[in-house]
Amino acid sequence: MQQISGVVPILPATAQSIFLVRPNIAEINTFIQSLLPVRQGDVAFEVPRGATVIASHKAFDEVLTVGNNIALAAKLGMAMALRTDRAMLKSQLETEFGSFEKVFGFDEEERDGDITASEKNHDYIRCVAIMNAFHPEEVDLVAALAVAMELVPSMEDCRGVLYLTGAVREPGLEAALRKGMAVVCVGHHTCEEWGIRHLASVFRERWPGLQVQKILEAEEVRAVKSSNGKVNSATQPQLTDAVNNRIDSIK
Repeated sequence: MQQISGVVPILPATAQSIFLVRPNIAEINTFIQSLLPVRQGDVAFEVPRGATVIASHKAFDEVLTVGNNIALAAKLGMAMALRTDRAMLKSQLETEFGSFEKVFGFDEEERDGDITASEKNHDYIRCVAIMNAFHPEEVDLVAALAVAMELVPSMEDCRGVLYLTGAVREPGLEAALRKGMAVVCVGHHTCEEWGIRHLASVFRERWPGLQVQKILEAEEVRAVKSSNGKVNSATQPQLTDAVNNRIDSIK
């Protein structure tokens, strides 16, 4: 999480505020730590000029982006048996995140004409893996768990799995596509913004009289070296011809 982004709680400066419950800094700090436990290696911030700065990096990434995000899982209906039309689930994810970096494996919804019952069954997502890493090892782990839970027929046929992650990682993407998984890469910055918005809503629910301001700054442009050796400015990852050919072959 970028240190410049975050949730800034501000108490109302009105006469009516005296009737509202005002949390003190210790209460706010305890509440945040119940949501985002302090992790070893996080940077400790000092308190300049009487302001209080509470920072979270590792725990925020773990529980409020694309990792062990119970809040997001609940919103996607993962607390119960999942059998969701992939087009519907894609639309739901678009509503949650606002935009995607890249999506793969959703072309079946655009097919015309009659399809068999077996083919129709593959249009349903039985398992959503919310993952903060995207390498072949994680893809294999997701496939093994899906097989163990009898959600897919085999490690090689994982068409009922949606792999939800942040940034596109080429080796992980190749491994997922070989297994037939649908993939949604929302983008690193986008999933952080989801976490900030959720944290703001949790604050408002906990203390209705608390004003909360979200400060979301634009993602920094990164330098990307193209195949011809030139450096371009871009926020979107560039896929190699090998991956693009793999994507074309499954359409």
